[in-house]
Amino acid sequence: MADKIRINRRNDYREQLKLYLNYTKRLNAKLKKIFKKASISASTKYQQGFFVDDIFSLQYANELYVILSNQYRMVIQQNAKRLVRQRYKKADDVDQIIEAYIITHTATEVTRISETTKKLLSATILKGIENGDSIKDISNSIKKSSAFSTSRATLIARTETHNAMNSGNLEVAKTLELNSPMKEWNNALDSRARSWHKTMDRKRKPINEKFIVRTPTKYGVIPYAMTSPGDSAGGAMNVCNCRCFLTFYDKDDEFM
Repeated sequence: MADKIRINRRNDYREQLKLYLNYTKRLNAKLKKIFKKASISASTKYQQGFFVDDIFSLQYANELYVILSNQYRMVIQQNAKRLVRQRYKKADDVDQIIEAYIITHTATEVTRISETTKKLLSATILKGIENGDSIKDISNSIKKSSAFSTSRATLIARTETHNAMNSGNLEVAKTLELNSPMKEWNNALDSRARSWHKTMDRKRKPINEKFIVRTPTKYGVIPYAMTSPGDSAGGAMNVCNCRCFLTFYDKDDEFM
């Protein structure tokens, strides 16, 4: 049974934000490196007459897989340590939680990233052909394609780190033997925060229930059911560049 504790929700948010920023920076650097390598490969192969699909070798996919799986492992491990320290409780099955997350998410994300890269490269090549550019000019355009941009690497690093943190935290929290486990949505509450995410701040749910996030879209306000911030079920409007996190607590815990 869990002991009652006092939780400072803003300190909890700041701790998670610090981890998020540190691990995002590490992944961002690795993605920029592999993107640069792939841009050179794509450019060279195009000049040699290869189709764009040929640049996505098994080696490229494997490199992405290793980078992402290592990122997920580190992020979930560090957050598990943070939760254990907060509650003075042992978290069970952390290794199994990590492996389950890696199995569920990594291959899917590698495929998604690769497919999007192919589409962006195809668009770059088609535009060059329509403009009557030379093979050399198109090859140079490939190097500068948004497929390999620093902004894309940053967005992927942020999205993957954020989702791993919140999803991993959720599964670890379930192992802490809380009497009545709850979760609370915590928002940055600054000028960059989405207005509809600000309205979610301090919203509470039992740990296995979903939040309803009323999201403005061109079709009107749509209520997305999300297990946590970063949940892909919320779509890009809720996921991209989000800095919200979950605080986990027992129903009898006190907040500061």
